[in-house]
Order: sequence, then structure tokens, then C-alpha cells
Amino acid sequence: MCDGFSVIDEQPEVLEAEKAVRHTIRVELSFRGVNIGYKSYEPVLKEMGEQAG
Repeated sequence: MCDGFSVIDEQPEVLEAEKAVRHTIRVELSFRGVNIGYKSYEPVLKEMGEQAG
């Protein structure tokens, strides 16, 4: 049975390719108007938004 962490704990077979090239990647994530609750009709957080990046 998989405990969920076994894939994360594995070491990759190839750590670095011979002619590897490093790249810088910019990632942005945002969401608006999100409601969160234990029941759909009883939100705990209303109209939540966040931006990261």
C-alpha cells in the first residue's frame, strides 16, 4: 500500500543531464471570489482572493 510520501522520497535515476541548461521560470497564481465552508450553504470564508507570484 502506498503511504502518499513514497514517490516524494524516491531519488531520481538521473540527477543532472550532461548538457543540462538551467532556466528561470516565473509563475503567477491568483483566484477571486472563492467561498469555503464545511457545507455549501454555510460558507466560513466569503469572497476570498489571493495572488502569489
